[in-house]
Amino acid sequence: INNKEKKHASNAPTLPVVKEILPPRGSAMGGSRVVVLGANFTNTPKLMVKFGESTVHPTFHESGTLICTTLPGVAGTTVKVRVTNDGVDYCSTFATFSYD
Repeated sequence: INNKEKKHASNAPTLPVVKEILPPRGSAMGGSRVVVLGANFTNTPKLMVKFGESTVHPTFHESGTLICTTLPGVAGTTVKVRVTNDGVDYCSTFATFSYD
């Protein structure tokens, strides 16, 4: 690899990875404080967590830990939880959150 190829490779964005959400369920009324565990989270204004189709801005704790509060959802449903560092590209990995 020459220097030009190395530079290009280092500029490629690293997608976040979601491994787990704790607790994995909460009130359909919203307001549940949850921790999203994973890797490659970056502390930027565009960092977001998506619960199904609802998006929230988390509190960045470290590159593998985000804290956020859920929005209202539909009782009895389970949604995928994904993360984006740039507000555009969401990770392919996900955890699930169930609304009670």
